[in-house]
Amino acid sequence: MRYLRVEALNLSNTLFDTDKMNVIRGGSLMLRDAILSASVKLCALHISEVRVGAEAAVFRLNSDQPTETEVISSIQSILANKAPHFIFAVVVANAENDADGIARTAAVARWQQMRQLRVIPDRPAAAAEITGICEFTRVRAANKAGNSSVTGTLCTSARKRAENGRELRQTFYEQEADAEVAKGLNFSSDLNDLSISGPYPTVDGKMAVLSIDGNSFGKTVAALTTEKASAFDKHMKGLRRQLLTRVLTFMKQKEAHSGERRRDNRLRLEILVWAGDEFKLILPAWLGVPVLHQIFDEIRNNWRTGPDSADSPLTVSAGVLMCHHKMPIVRALELADSLQQSAKHAAKPEGRSLRNAWDYLVLESLDYPAAMRVDDYWKRRLGNAKPPLALLPCLQYDHARSELEQALSESDSRRKVYASAQLLANPGAMNRVETEEWQKNPAAAKVLAAMRLLLPASAEEPAQMHWLHLRELWDYLLPRPGLQPEPAPISTSETPT
Repeated sequence: MRYLRVEALNLSNTLFDTDKMNVIRGGSLMLRDAILSASVKLCALHISEVRVGAEAAVFRLNSDQPTETEVISSIQSILANKAPHFIFAVVVANAENDADGIARTAAVARWQQMRQLRVIPDRPAAAAEITGICEFTRVRAANKAGNSSVTGTLCTSARKRAENGRELRQTFYEQEADAEVAKGLNFSSDLNDLSISGPYPTVDGKMAVLSIDGNSFGKTVAALTTEKASAFDKHMKGLRRQLLTRVLTFMKQKEAHSGERRRDNRLRLEILVWAGDEFKLILPAWLGVPVLHQIFDEIRNNWRTGPDSADSPLTVSAGVLMCHHKMPIVRALELADSLQQSAKHAAKPEGRSLRNAWDYLVLESLDYPAAMRVDDYWKRRLGNAKPPLALLPCLQYDHARSELEQALSESDSRRKVYASAQLLANPGAMNRVETEEWQKNPAAAKVLAAMRLLLPASAEEPAQMHWLHLRELWDYLLPRPGLQPEPAPISTSETPT
């Protein structure tokens, strides 16, 4: 059989060439529309979808369809129209089944990538039109804005992506979630707006970057019957719709503290990727773990390879980075992806079924070395001690969180928690005996039991590791509210709602 792959290439130079969130969002939505438009065209030609993701799609060709040259030419025309500032591979390969088709076309795309430009140059402009260096990409030549609604010293690519970041955002939510839930929603304009002026002073200005990816979806689909495999992509669209609807419903709920999930009328939520089995979200730091568990709960209860409860379950891995909102977003996404890959190893234990898993990293400042790997970061902090393992989702997150809050209120133990975590890096610390005695206290044992319930490890770990988890995540699991502002006076005048 012949398989065709459409994939966006060199995204670091075409999508993530800027730290401007609106530009990245706009580029991501442009790619989504381009891939989906290509899929619609191929389906109209009765070409079967195998897998459609965020930046790539694979299709199965049949002998009674147009020639490969005609199909490729048609797809390239769509891509050039929908996403002219991006680089794509449109390749074909022989394979015996869908899983082999995905792998072989990916190999051909990698080979073609080495022969492609790293970046699509903007249309040549007359010298009089060039206005300087693009302030968003800091590489391309800026030119006059023309009739664009986006002003500034910008190149054509950045300006177009910024326009789409504004125009396509609402359409995306209404298409990908329940229209009634998504109708009329407003969202934070940038990462500063998303993360500051919240109800929790200790984590104000910090964000949570979530990177989520499916576990072995390709192999899982390859094992399905032909009928179920053909219906899988449509089935996944329904699952993604339900998941996004759940996330939006959670964000719209009446929050525990004013400003927790909204700032004025704007939801504190940014979605950069939502396609296939890949998702990238940005939230205020205090909502990162709660929203992640909303996602895990939806996947655990409803995600199967088909509509029947007897169908095989689907699982995902997630990486969660807690950092300051001024951290370069491209680096933040790279770290979240690295954490997600770490969790993926824990999600696939040898000889056992796939499971949901997640890993995290908390950066309290902006001084994280740009080139440092996560493992090296833990080694610098913990010395010869093993870094913490990835975690499994808590099955009853709200209940377990309440149990931990109650246990901590009874133990009043923040200083001892920090000392217990420090024993990992320095087992011979001066306060070792005192700290170990405290750990035997019933109140401390209750805290440890609550932590094991809330953050179950993916494998057996020493008890001190849970003290490290608590030290790292305390302010994000149980953020401390500041003084609530006085309620605004109720107006007696009639205003439209």
